Order: sequence, then structure tokens, then C-alpha cells
Amino acid sequence: MATETMNAQKITVKKIISQRYPAGVSRPLNWDQRIEGIDTVESIDGATYSLQSSGQQSVPQPGWVILVDTSTSGTHKTWTLFGLPKGAAVAA
Repeated sequence: MATETMNAQKITVKKIISQRYPAGVSRPLNWDQRIEGIDTVESIDGATYSLQSSGQQSVPQPGWVILVDTSTSGTHKTWTLFGLPKGAAVAA
């Protein structure tokens, strides 16, 4: 049985630079309209991350703590949600 190791870097999102959905549009409620794509964010330390997001993931929001897989080859890194700021609303 093969085991994959994730080399993760924990970051806090400061702002969204660009996203896979048009400006002002959140992830569609209809599953058939959700798409995978690239979301680019800036972390609170000023670094820029180009993230490969699946159609099941929301666009990362300011204040979210995410784990970026630094072992992902190429420019775009996969990621997973690690935590939300206290009192943050969670979208469907």
C-alpha cells in the first residue's frame, strides 16, 4: 500500500487577488455549475499563492487558514481548509 506525504505550509489568507468565478459571484449552489480552477491569494505575510481548487472547494476567503501542499509540482498548489476566523459564516 503506497502512502502519500503532504508537505504543508499553513497560511492565513489576507486577500483574494483573482478567482475562478467572475467578480462578485460565489460558488454556485447548483453542483453542475461548479468548476475547478485557479484561485490566487495573498497571505498575511505578503506572499502570493496560486491555488488549484476543485469544484467542491469555495474560493478561499480573507481570514481563512489554509494548508498549502508545497509538495505539489508546478506553479499551482493544492490546498485544504484548516480553520476559519471566530464568528465566520460558512457558506453552503
